[in-house]
Amino acid sequence: MKLVSSRSQVRRSVATRIRRQRFRRTLKRICLICGACFIPLLCFLPKDVYSDGKLNRLVPRIHRELRREYGRNWNLVLHRARNEPLFVDYRQSSKHIVVLTLERNNRSSQLHLSLQRKGLEFKFMKAIDGSRPFSVADVRRFGGKKRVRLFDPDFYHGWKHLESKAKPVDRHYIRERMRFGCFLTHVHTWEEFYNTIDEFIIILEDDVILDDNFSIDLPKLMNTLPVSWDLFYLNSGHTHSIGRVHPGIIQVRGALGTFGYVLSRRGAYKLLKQIVLRTDKAIDHLLDSLILEGKLHAFQAEKALVLHRDNTASTIEI
Repeated sequence: MKLVSSRSQVRRSVATRIRRQRFRRTLKRICLICGACFIPLLCFLPKDVYSDGKLNRLVPRIHRELRREYGRNWNLVLHRARNEPLFVDYRQSSKHIVVLTLERNNRSSQLHLSLQRKGLEFKFMKAIDGSRPFSVADVRRFGGKKRVRLFDPDFYHGWKHLESKAKPVDRHYIRERMRFGCFLTHVHTWEEFYNTIDEFIIILEDDVILDDNFSIDLPKLMNTLPVSWDLFYLNSGHTHSIGRVHPGIIQVRGALGTFGYVLSRRGAYKLLKQIVLRTDKAIDHLLDSLILEGKLHAFQAEKALVLHRDNTASTIEI
């Protein structure tokens, strides 16, 4: 009997190996066919298609979305979140709400009044202005290869590129400066929070509108979060939902937008101590990729608690 069972196991393993080899060969053929059809098509596209770099990012984006759909067992992730104990540790403090604002604009006045009317204590955090020179230490600590090449004064352009009158100002260069300034603002806010004893921090950008029931709904929702939560979006764009964890809360496998979110101490520890933050990505794209890789456990309010004001000019789009 043992000999028969061992033979059957060998047959099954051989059959599995053959199926895998066939699948790989089929996948290679599909890739070759797609490449043979797609590459010649690129030769006939106009030059302005390549200018903004969107086409260069097409393949990585397709790869990312395929990973998002098929890379993990999201049903198992959702099942584990539903069976975890609850956070139940919401205590309002003036240190918990931080409003990020630039000195050169007056957009925070409306949010300031809204928070005061709701009886919520908060504090302002000065955002890092991308139109001014960056700290060299910040560039070398948090910048990826492209950002170091652009903003490190040891390279031939750096800050002088923006001030040059001989050449027209590169819009892409300015956009990258604004993105990096936004990135540094959020990272420095995380660092300041991690040096406190608070369990979480509520981070709001100065161009958001609070929901009428913000001060009532937020404590209720946070007290029903799973204990392992790292990031809680008050609203976002391009949300990829896994499913509802508890009433009013969904678990997400990715989202974009950092205009309103809550970060736990556990999440700050992961971001600052376990993850290498040297990157060329925007801050929301970095968080999105970390959620996708399973390095951050992210959730979102089913009903938006903050809204992004569309009638204000973004400092990134200058």
